Amino acid sequence: MKTHISQTQSYPVTAKEISEALADVPQAEVLVIDFFHYQRMKDRGNPYPVLSVNYAFKFVRAFRERDWSVRVSPVPRNLRQTVNCLLKEQALPAMRQWLLERKNLSSSYDKQALTAFFFELDATLRLEPPNQPVTF
Repeated sequence: MKTHISQTQSYPVTAKEISEALADVPQAEVLVIDFFHYQRMKDRGNPYPVLSVNYAFKFVRAFRERDWSVRVSPVPRNLRQTVNCLLKEQALPAMRQWLLERKNLSSSYDKQALTAFFFELDATLRLEPPNQPVTF
């Protein structure tokens, strides 16, 4: 799904770039990639999420369902290339590792996520939660 965005914004990474970076993870066949825009006016100027990988476990009509997704949020068009490089160098490799470490998640893990936040003031990326431990 791709949400329409303003001409002043751009999605910082393509579905192809995500798919290629995560091609060898066990969840690759079930990962859903969403391009989504939502930014509250009061959040402008603050660090904001640009890419996240998510896991949710839920019951749907008495069936257990695992939901793996990647969400992409837009950035100002003039920062697209900067953010794209940061995502490919830092976030996508970390997200690949995050997915590999979580290949055996079960119902005891209802929701988990790794999110890349972009800091415009110094053009840096931060992953949160950093180094989240996994126990099975």
